[in-house]
This record gives sequence, structure tokens and C-alpha cells, in this order.
Amino acid sequence: MEFVYIKPGTFPMGTEDNRIKTKDEKQHIVQITSGFWLGTTEITYNNWCQIQNCSVDDNKKNLPVTNVTINEINKYIDVLSLLDKKNMYRLPTEAEWEYACRAGTQSIFYNGDNSSGKKLGDNFYCFTNDLANIFAEDTDEYFCPKKVENKNQVVAVKSYKPNEWGLFDMYGNVRELCYDYYVDYSEKKEIDPIVNDKTKYRVVRGGSFKTTYKKARSAARDYIQVSGFSINPIRGFRSKKSWDDVGFRLVREEKK
Repeated sequence: MEFVYIKPGTFPMGTEDNRIKTKDEKQHIVQITSGFWLGTTEITYNNWCQIQNCSVDDNKKNLPVTNVTINEINKYIDVLSLLDKKNMYRLPTEAEWEYACRAGTQSIFYNGDNSSGKKLGDNFYCFTNDLANIFAEDTDEYFCPKKVENKNQVVAVKSYKPNEWGLFDMYGNVRELCYDYYVDYSEKKEIDPIVNDKTKYRVVRGGSFKTTYKKARSAARDYIQVSGFSINPIRGFRSKKSWDDVGFRLVREEKK
């Protein structure tokens, strides 16, 4: 696993762009007071099986692991943290995820432009599925004509260029599970926000091979409904449900 250091900072979380925002993306200022180490990719089947003592075919080693339950993800994190004498691991908060995804940008996409460099209006750029593994519609009010055929499946990590902070696949391929439960944003400035409210929804970010660019935006919010759950005060949901387009990447922290 490779990690990159994300320095602390302040950013506008959400969006005020009326062309694209949804009602749950109310922009507000968020301060991240401590830097953190974030995985450059989602956890792959190779990473997963090194800890879970499972075998994996060569053609799946570099695919992000999917079809695992939140229970299994939590167990993986616990075992990984136990085996590492220096570090512990966790899911990123939703605020950490968006901050890292933006990589210092305030535009709708961190890429800035597409392969043709075409710009659509102030602070809005053409974004196509040659830049991420998303589902491209033939026509859209803001969307450029699709560049390549939709893959309609998960592809290997690092198949596309990273953002400016060295993070791969923050858009598309698989939606990424965050620590937070899904609730409405605060209108006030927040410092290191984390949502522990006991709802039936967990935040996922970044979109997937099944979603259009509308879910593959820095501010775009999404969630998964967890059924048949119980609540754990440390790890959150315990669920038997899994998804074929949901994966996760990890934050690494030094043990104190």
C-alpha cells in the first residue's frame, strides 16, 4: 500500500454552482487541522488477500476490492492495525475525502480540463470517461460527447491520471466508503467534522463505473442504505450487505 501526506488546510466544502449542485451540497467552510496519510488508491484484492489469507487470480490483483460487507471492511482495518506495530488505519471522514479529492482546487472537477482542453463556462470543465471510469451518456446539458466506450465494469487502480496530490481514481471506478453517516451539512464553519449520528445511511464518494459524471464531482454526495444493522460505537454499522461498485481507501495514522 502506498500513502501520500495530505497537509492541513481550510476549504469550501460543497458547491454553490447552481448549474450542477444538489440540495445536500450546501457550501460551507471546513478546516482540517491535522495532516494525514491517505492511500493513493483504493484497497485492492492483492492488499485484501495479504491480510485475509485468501488467494486471488492475477487478473484481479490490481482491481479495487468490492462485494465486501462493512463488517468485513472493519475486520480488515482492525487486523491491519494490529499487525502494524507503528501505525493504525481507518476510513477517511467525508470532509477529509473531499479535501483530498479537490487537491487545492475549487472547480467542479479537480482535473481542470479534459484531453481536448475544452472549457464549458466559468469554473466548469468538460469531463469525460477518458479521464475516469464513469458511465458516459451520449448527450447531456453540460457533459461533453463521450470519448471512449463505457467499460461497464471495475478496472485496475491507477488506470487513469492522479490528481495534483497524487491520488488515483478519486472519480469513478468504485464509490468509496467514508467513515461518516449521511446527514445534512451544517451552515456554519466546521473544524474536523465527523458525523456519528445513528442513521441508516453511510456516505460514499466519487462515483463509479455505473454512475455518470454527476456523481463523479468533488462535491457530489452519495450514500448506501444499510439494512439489518447494529451499531458499534467505534466502527459504526455492522451489516451483511455488500455492493459491487463500492470499495474503500484508508487513512494511516501513527500509533501514539
